[in-house]
Amino acid sequence: MKNHSLGSWIARRAVLTGHRTAIIYGDQRWTYGELHDRMLRLARALQDLGIRQGDRVAFLGPNHPGHLECLFACGLLGAIAVPLHFRFNASELTHAINEARCEALIFAPESEAVVESIRNHLCARRYIATANAPSFALDYEELLESASTEPLDREVTPDDVALINFTSGTTGTNKGVVLTHGNLIYNVFNFLSCSDYLSDDVMLTAAPLYRMGGLGTLLPVFFKGGTALIIKDFDPDDALAQIERHRVTVLFNGPKQFAQIAASPKFASSDLSSLRFCMCGGDVVPQRLIEAYLKRNVTFQQGYGLTETSPLVLLLDKDDSLTRLGSAGRPPLFTETRVVREDFTDVEPGEIGELVVRGPNVMTGYWEHPEWTEAAFEGEWLRTGDAAKLDDDGFVYIVDRIKDAMWLHGHRVFPAEIEVVLGEHPSVLDCAVVSEVDAAVAFVVPRPGVEVKPDELVFFCWQRVPSHMAPKQVRFVSDLPRNVNGKLMRRKLRELLAQGVPQAVPQARSGTVTRSTPATIPPSVPPLQRTVAAPASAPRATASEPSAPLNPSAVRANGR
Repeated sequence: MKNHSLGSWIARRAVLTGHRTAIIYGDQRWTYGELHDRMLRLARALQDLGIRQGDRVAFLGPNHPGHLECLFACGLLGAIAVPLHFRFNASELTHAINEARCEALIFAPESEAVVESIRNHLCARRYIATANAPSFALDYEELLESASTEPLDREVTPDDVALINFTSGTTGTNKGVVLTHGNLIYNVFNFLSCSDYLSDDVMLTAAPLYRMGGLGTLLPVFFKGGTALIIKDFDPDDALAQIERHRVTVLFNGPKQFAQIAASPKFASSDLSSLRFCMCGGDVVPQRLIEAYLKRNVTFQQGYGLTETSPLVLLLDKDDSLTRLGSAGRPPLFTETRVVREDFTDVEPGEIGELVVRGPNVMTGYWEHPEWTEAAFEGEWLRTGDAAKLDDDGFVYIVDRIKDAMWLHGHRVFPAEIEVVLGEHPSVLDCAVVSEVDAAVAFVVPRPGVEVKPDELVFFCWQRVPSHMAPKQVRFVSDLPRNVNGKLMRRKLRELLAQGVPQAVPQARSGTVTRSTPATIPPSVPPLQRTVAAPASAPRATASEPSAPLNPSAVRANGR
């Protein structure tokens, strides 16, 4: 074959293992032979609609096999897939579709209303609905049924663009990350170099396929000829049922979803014997969550990645899950990382710097914004914007976003350093820290059904961190502001502080909302209960009372 795109994988798999199950979606199943047939029909249909090499085709909707069919079909044509975030609002969708100058838009019924509302402002010429097509759109299945299955072998190289993935940053305009087929292929090689993907794996895919975390962890399954079990809407009890029913072997998701599964009443009794390993990334990974799965004899791997790196950058080996608590691991075979100072010299172990990345999995740049691309690179090295440190053995610990650093009494402090400690309090469901006039202010979402006072949380932190890091105020809120990808929007919290908005305090019994004054610093704190300096080789070491042991392991273990 002349085609060396992702789409060629399925064509080759159809020859090698055409009888194997490629996709399970609800009660539907497709073998690799059937998936190749659908992918080829979609490529021919798009060609008949005028889509040519280099044209952009967008897909909008929740998890659906069409996400993958669109990606693979575009690969066969040499076109470029544009997976759109299902939770983007009308303005964000309009920007992304027009910025990429998409020729066609494939959308799910759940997105019909927003597509209809912005259609007159879009550049797309063709609209295709995966089901229940409105009058302005073609029907996806009818289009496939009537399309030709004549073989298609267009020359597409690893250097050709495979997709444009728009980020959902917490500030500014969403950026279109340009990833080539080679980027995605090397991401697969990276995963295979440090994870045990097998040809008979069944991977439950509940993470969004329009994000590189969900898509990037799934592509190795197709490379190996395994099965993708695609879940449209995540539900912890349903996930457990699917694991049992389909004998799932691999599971990827964020810590929030893993925590929901572990909190399910069915978790202890569900049959998880088929699960070989879980991969987790995207946010804080508490030690108790890792231990909950290890108690069920399920291996738990933490990692770190970015849209700009296709996404894998770091992965912690399963054997190090508890011995390297808090580490995001080390880079895989085809990726290099450094932690550097502002002058781009390498830091010493234990010293905080910026994580930079180099490798064939790193993006070519941002779509039609060379100035953003230039700012993101230092030579060949991608600047992640994430603060990190190394231990003596080269394991990387992600600290926080560099731009979120606070200066407290002359010390540089990262919010996550405080949030990790505060999040260990049994009454805290979620928390975030910002600074105000040389002091840390904590916003806390209490756990339902518990009662906790601000002073109690302030004192909890004062026992465990240096005095300049301890929050001077704790403000209770019902929720934290996050964007469509669940990223914390600290600027919204700073705006709340500037506006002097009163806090809402959920009460333990009634659930009603009352007002409360912020906590103040305790008049005296036993000095011996405060944090001692951590050795360079450890992510964090703290002194704490035996009755309230501190878990130092939870850090932000995955990037954007």
